[in-house]
Amino acid sequence: MIMQPTVKEAYWAMGRLFSQREKWVGAEKAISQLLRIERDDFNRPIWVWPPALPHLGRTGRSVIQLKEALRTCPDAPGYMNNLAWTLATSGEAELRDGAQAVKYAEQACELTHYPGDRSDGPRWRAAYAEAGRF
Repeated sequence: MIMQPTVKEAYWAMGRLFSQREKWVGAEKAISQLLRIERDDFNRPIWVWPPALPHLGRTGRSVIQLKEALRTCPDAPGYMNNLAWTLATSGEAELRDGAQAVKYAEQACELTHYPGDRSDGPRWRAAYAEAGRF
């Protein structure tokens, strides 16, 4: 028997696929539809939604969504990682916060038992650079 995806699963998959291919408008449409259906399940859409928002000129909304996600799921390294990147690299100076970016990057590192030097990888380097820690 072949299982057919539910409507929610289809929108979720479309949103992820559009994001992975950097088709931000498509990602936004798919996730918006998913959020209309899945109002009480904040966890899944947040993985796709905030990374798409800066590409649509809504970095501030991305930061708000990621912080809300962390209030809901405080031990989610993916949210921390995305928030660290956003705070470290935002094109909007008022949103950049190197100290907070480093805090979130280090928390994600600790939660995942990230091996090796914490400055490995572009997200960690971006956070440290924005904080002036070269």
